[in-house]
Amino acid sequence: MFRLIRYFSITSLAAFVIVTIILGVFYRQLAINDLIVLGENNNVALTQTFANSLWPDFEQFVMNASDLSPEQLAESPEIDQLRMDVLTQMNGLSIVKIKVYNLDGLTVFSTDPTQIGQDKSTNAGFLSARSGQVATELTHRDSFSAFEGIIENRDVISSYVPILSKGIIKGVFEVYDDVTPLLLLIQETQRNVIIGVTLMLGILYAVLFFIVRHGDRIIQQQRRERERVEEALRLARDEALAALHFKQQILANVSHDARTPITVITLYTEMLQNHLYGPVNDKQRNALDSIHVSTRQLLFFFTTLLDEAQLNAGKVVLRDTEFVPSDLLKNLEASIKPMADKKALALNTSAAGLPDTLRGDPDRLEQILLNLVYNAIKFTDSGTINVKLYLSDEHHWALSVSDTGIGIAPEMHERIFEAFWQVDGSTTRSSATGVGLGLSIIKQLAELMNGKVSVQSELGQGSTFIVTLPLSGKNVSDES
Repeated sequence: MFRLIRYFSITSLAAFVIVTIILGVFYRQLAINDLIVLGENNNVALTQTFANSLWPDFEQFVMNASDLSPEQLAESPEIDQLRMDVLTQMNGLSIVKIKVYNLDGLTVFSTDPTQIGQDKSTNAGFLSARSGQVATELTHRDSFSAFEGIIENRDVISSYVPILSKGIIKGVFEVYDDVTPLLLLIQETQRNVIIGVTLMLGILYAVLFFIVRHGDRIIQQQRRERERVEEALRLARDEALAALHFKQQILANVSHDARTPITVITLYTEMLQNHLYGPVNDKQRNALDSIHVSTRQLLFFFTTLLDEAQLNAGKVVLRDTEFVPSDLLKNLEASIKPMADKKALALNTSAAGLPDTLRGDPDRLEQILLNLVYNAIKFTDSGTINVKLYLSDEHHWALSVSDTGIGIAPEMHERIFEAFWQVDGSTTRSSATGVGLGLSIIKQLAELMNGKVSVQSELGQGSTFIVTLPLSGKNVSDES
């Protein structure tokens, strides 16, 4: 039994560390992605402002710039006027550089005068913007030539944005936005999240360790007495079961109690975002957005832990009510379609051959369907997500979710339904990951509904998850 303590200490500590690291990395990646989207939107808005206010005065000059040599272009009086007008619009913003290109790729204007007249016709970002697509990237610059001079060690979001005049692309606007303070804020928030989760998991680990150590001492004592008294064996068994129950109870209590302060943080963040405590500036709004995203992720994390604990403890009670199958698909599309659209994935849903109503717990069925589609989107970079509800046989109906994603090796099909277990390797590390409880909860809910879940998948060939359930909302295996 001494090994039990050692193995528990090593594996539990390793699991907590891994969960903390994954949560920190997941938050940072999510925050950076949101920052890039926000930066691109701001740059597009700035370009639109430029097109509305300045472009009419300088359109003819930009269109005819190809007829001038770089020296003539740099000495044109329009350059000075354009620079003055651009800097006036940039006043108070975090923009550090702006360039204007004509459709031939000629740098007609730059806040860095040395770059005027350069040819960017083969630049990928320019070509993308000229075709109508915004091209944005986040980069770190050790040294950067800004309009006020050389700046060092900065993080910038650069966007190539098409200049539209009456719906026609007339040029390309390149904007460099200094987001160094925002990245530092993300880094600080990530550190605070990791510290908070580490403290919480550390307390949980300490409590569990003392419980296991206490149980181990009792078992060791009873083990020496098992050879003499049978009653001691029963006592040791009872103590072990009590310790296991206590462990599950602590996990449920910690998950439940943690949701209350996180919910309060989310509420106050939304109140601040809605200006209930006064106006906020752009930097404060970005910080509030980051806080809001991270707290919602933490709330989802602890809600998942609570579901797992309640399922293990047998405390989940299912409703048995009539529901319309097509409503499941309507609710799914309303909640998940924006996520699919963000990755340019086609989301197709269909229901065929089913009765007008079924019996079961629609809330838990939506939870199963939402988790399966979320996983499909998470591990699919391009293609289609197909969701089907159909009649499996005369006694059963099924829901299936198919994707064109990275797929799962056949030897992993059984293990993916284990709690806190994830497929390892480079095939998943490029995607955002959770804590490995989603499929475990789906399997337990399906079995609680007297159904089952199965998977059909190969590496690189996509995946199909199928949940089969009784039509009557109860176990019909004896009738079939």
